[in-house]
Amino acid sequence: MVAASVAITVFFIKHFSKRLENERQIFRQYSYALFYTYASIVGATNKPQPKTFPLRVFVAHWLIYALVITSLYVAYLGSLVTVPAPEPELQDQEDLLSTSLNIGGRQQMFYILNSSAQSSVDIEQLILRYQILSPLPFYHHVRRVITRRDLAIFASKRELLHYSERFRAVTNSSRRMFVLPVCVTRSYSSPFIFRAGSPFLKPVNDVLWRLIETGITLKWDDVNMDQELSQDRVFAQDTVLTLRHLYGAYVIFFSGCVLASLVFFIEMLSGRSSDFSKDITQNVRKLQDEMIYPYIN
Repeated sequence: MVAASVAITVFFIKHFSKRLENERQIFRQYSYALFYTYASIVGATNKPQPKTFPLRVFVAHWLIYALVITSLYVAYLGSLVTVPAPEPELQDQEDLLSTSLNIGGRQQMFYILNSSAQSSVDIEQLILRYQILSPLPFYHHVRRVITRRDLAIFASKRELLHYSERFRAVTNSSRRMFVLPVCVTRSYSSPFIFRAGSPFLKPVNDVLWRLIETGITLKWDDVNMDQELSQDRVFAQDTVLTLRHLYGAYVIFFSGCVLASLVFFIEMLSGRSSDFSKDITQNVRKLQDEMIYPYIN
């Protein structure tokens, strides 16, 4: 799906640029269109930037789509896990930092946390306490979480729940792990999506911070959490990522394609109409000159 969306974006950027007279020549090359599209996903700095308004509209909607896809990936990638009490009191990383639990995980997860170090003070403190676990099978670390109750692991939720069910099947134990309902990595403020110097960092952050300040994102979180609690998903089973979760991203993406196409064709029609009116004006003036000058001479 992501590869198909990248191919569509490269095709649109290349052919839009060919039809736009004032657009930069470099966007008419497939190689740079592919590089520009990929760089926008990983948040790298891109120069030069689109010059014409239709292509900017298209790129803006593509960026929102890429942001949604990347946010889903980041949120799906990691979460902190610890041993539950009858009534768990840990709800976020602030509660976790107030405990004496050891915090650890794989080296790859440390890199993900480190990329978000500048997003909040809690993440920085979390990195200071983070311990890279020994290269034992991951099942042993999950067993330590359940039996010794002295470790919180940062890893993918699906992996942790898989080994938790495996431990219950082997030991026939009723002990269970507690998955923090709030993901530690906040994608809307994380340089994991947009690196320093990215031209899209400020406009996208402005839009997202307005959503945060108005409480829309909190409302989305509350509704999603209520649904999971009603279905007993937070502590019992994992939510599988399906095409239904990407519905909104594709609606935004294809709506942006349609809008950019309309603006593009309107600009072409307006340009042709202005050229046609100029030709008519020049022909009229030429006829007037031919009719007047013989009498003057």
